[in-house]
Amino acid sequence: MDNSVYNYTANQFARIQEEKKGIRLIGKASGICVIAFVVIQYIVTVPILIPFLLSLYKSDTVFRDSVSIIISLLSVLVPFVAAGFYLKKRTGIEFALFSKPGNSVTALLLIFVGLFFCVAGDYITSWLSALVRIFGFELTTPDETVATGFFPRLVYVIYVAFTAPLCEEIAIRGVVLQPLRRYGDVFAIVVSSVVFGVLHGNLVQAPFAFVVGIGLGYTACITGSLWPCIIIHSINNLIAALSLFASEDLAPEVFLSRYNMVQYTLIVLGVLSAIGFVFVKGREHLGKSQTYSGTGAKTAAFFLNVPMIIALLLMAFFTAQYVHKI
Repeated sequence: MDNSVYNYTANQFARIQEEKKGIRLIGKASGICVIAFVVIQYIVTVPILIPFLLSLYKSDTVFRDSVSIIISLLSVLVPFVAAGFYLKKRTGIEFALFSKPGNSVTALLLIFVGLFFCVAGDYITSWLSALVRIFGFELTTPDETVATGFFPRLVYVIYVAFTAPLCEEIAIRGVVLQPLRRYGDVFAIVVSSVVFGVLHGNLVQAPFAFVVGIGLGYTACITGSLWPCIIIHSINNLIAALSLFASEDLAPEVFLSRYNMVQYTLIVLGVLSAIGFVFVKGREHLGKSQTYSGTGAKTAAFFLNVPMIIALLLMAFFTAQYVHKI
């Protein structure tokens, strides 16, 4: 009796179960990190509820942004790095890719392409907000007092343009994306981008983060380094911070003119860089999926586990706080 078909089917089934187990492990670790992200924020902010500190937090932007730096380090970097070492032990995959990109020219071109994704994310977010308003709802973000003075603005820039990008890139493009790549680069990029969006906790920043996450994930996979991703993230956040300052310092028409000029410049540079990338990328392509499992099964394995479901419900609750009926 020829058992070859039976053996192949049995081996295929075993491989699928092993793949689901591996993806579920990464999904559980990611879910626990998101839960820790929420819990640690609450723990750190409890002392701020003391009337004196609460008043200081609301009135002093240096104190507020200094606390934000600490929160970012403790709630994002600490749990995700811990998960990264755990997953590295289980999978053997390095998550902190701080080596030099394999091709410097490719990395430079992808930095401008990544900034183009940031502009695209802005436009998509604006369109989504306008669409939601048609149905009688308004999407908002957490209130933010604009810092004034050189030192307060410097602290804000350190938080927004340096601390946050470093922490988030290690967490998402490092800890989440890298171990998922063995199940296909496209799958890893999309899933890590979803987690990146979820982590932002509101429907203004989440769609933007998802779109930008696609570009950042692609950059991480092609260059084999987190540095280009950190640079893209930092430049985007720096532009956002400077735009926030400019909106307070300049007349509205002057601010809008300069803001649009920056946007159009990034679009042109992004398109030209994308064309250049096509010609110089050579053999640098995304890794194809070599898995037996379908995309649906892999997605279910990552998201349909207890820690991740709790994490998604938590973030959905917080996201709902920033949706208001007009």
